[in-house]
Amino acid sequence: MTEPSYAERARARKMAQANALGIDDALISNVVEKFYGAIRSDALLGPIFESHVADWTPHLARM
Repeated sequence: MTEPSYAERARARKMAQANALGIDDALISNVVEKFYGAIRSDALLGPIFESHVADWTPHLARM
């Protein structure tokens, strides 16, 4: 069996730290949804983002 790479060990440490803080996919998704919701409703920034993002569902999933 081979040793995990530095990147794999670092990723595992970061995931353990995130889990200990309660950071999970649901929390991140909620933050992304709220952030982009605020951006989209902003009078100045909303039109800029709307002109670059045609379909928000896959865009938000990617974020």
